[in-house]
Amino acid sequence: MDTLPAAADPDPSAWPSLSVIVPTYNRASLLRKQLAALARQDYPQWWEVVVADNRSTDDTAKVVRDAAGRLRTRLVAASERQSRAHAVNVGAAAAHGEAMVWLDDDDVVNPGYLRAMGAALQRSSFVGARLDVTALNPPWLRGRRRPVQESELPVLLGYRPFVVGAAFGVRSDAFRAAGGCDEDLECLEDVDLSWRLQDAGHRPVLVPGAVLHYRYRHTLADVARQERAYGRWESVLAAKHGLAVSHGRTVAGGGLHIARLLPQVSTLAGQARLATALGATVGRLEGALRRIDR
Repeated sequence: MDTLPAAADPDPSAWPSLSVIVPTYNRASLLRKQLAALARQDYPQWWEVVVADNRSTDDTAKVVRDAAGRLRTRLVAASERQSRAHAVNVGAAAAHGEAMVWLDDDDVVNPGYLRAMGAALQRSSFVGARLDVTALNPPWLRGRRRPVQESELPVLLGYRPFVVGAAFGVRSDAFRAAGGCDEDLECLEDVDLSWRLQDAGHRPVLVPGAVLHYRYRHTLADVARQERAYGRWESVLAAKHGLAVSHGRTVAGGGLHIARLLPQVSTLAGQARLATALGATVGRLEGALRRIDR
């Protein structure tokens, strides 16, 4: 994994045209904030926003229509199946840019985000932005886990680095040559695609100058639910990539971590850390049992 230093802006004709892909489901009010932040971006080449609606029943369509006066925005229906991987693929299929930047509907891009990502994608085929968890999360929630993709790209299962899907940039030809996102994965599709891109010779690069304000789930139940899904699908990902994982050791380590966190449950911060560890450990146990059943 490399870190891309800031560089002088290239000739505008060398910047890739850019498609910003935003998969969304029933988060109209948060999506409005993300689109407002995108409207303040300054990018020297042609760019567009493609919102992939994954079966929303709220005011998502109206929010996208309202943004049309400030952004080159399109709404596409990603309704065949409900998954982020499907929504990203549908958005990518509708995209016209030479490069793509994926964003989640509940985060907020910092000023200069697209300029930094576009400059990086002019030099590299596969990049990740820096995640900031301080702006959108209360203090008790910020320390629930170690920062991810803050100063380096994360590594999963001790194997390879990956780029978090909320702050993912990729050249369109590389994405399509890799086959896009695996829609059989209910989550961790960003990890899987990162690894397949590396199989094809693309090296991931961190772009510190591109900052994404990243929002955690804001209830303990949602935190645990998300971590449980990550843990459960780790086993599927490991099997797909031929990785040998000691699930018993991993689950046992999670149990010890939970035991160490129990004295902290009197505080909200302690409860957030416990919900994170408990969700991940339960998910990994479920994943291990599913592999044994097979």
